[in-house]
Amino acid sequence: MQSTLSEKPTITVKGYPGALAYDSGKGEIYVVSVNPNFDSDTISVISDSSNTVVANVTVGSLPSDIAYDSAKGEVFVANSLSDSISVISDSSGTATSYEALILVAVIVVVVVFCVIALALRKSIRVHFNSKQTTK
Repeated sequence: MQSTLSEKPTITVKGYPGALAYDSGKGEIYVVSVNPNFDSDTISVISDSSNTVVANVTVGSLPSDIAYDSAKGEVFVANSLSDSISVISDSSGTATSYEALILVAVIVVVVVFCVIALALRKSIRVHFNSKQTTK
C-alpha cells in the first residue's frame, strides 16, 4: 500500500510569519506576522476550513510568542520591542495591550524596595546608637 502526499495551499500573511497558536473550537490559526519596517505588527487569523486570512489584528511592536487559552477564549501575544503583552479576545477579535500595567508594577516594586531599605537602615542606626549609649 503506497501513500501519497497531497499538496497543501500556500497562505500569505501580512509581514513575516512566526509563531502560531490554534483555536480548535473556532477552527482558527493565529499567526504572528512581523512587518519588515516594524511599524505595523499584526496577528493574522486564518480559517482552517477556507485556508484564507479572515482578519489581521494589530498588536504591539515586534510580536514574538503567542499562546491560546481555550478556557478564556483569549490569545496572548508577547511583544518584544514594546515590552508589552497584547490580549486578543476570541469573541470580538480586538487586542488590548498592557505595557502601562507592566511599567506601573515595576515602579511599585522599586518604591516598596526603597521603603524597606530605608526602614532597615533606620532600624540598624537606632540599634547601633542604643548599643553605643549603654557602654
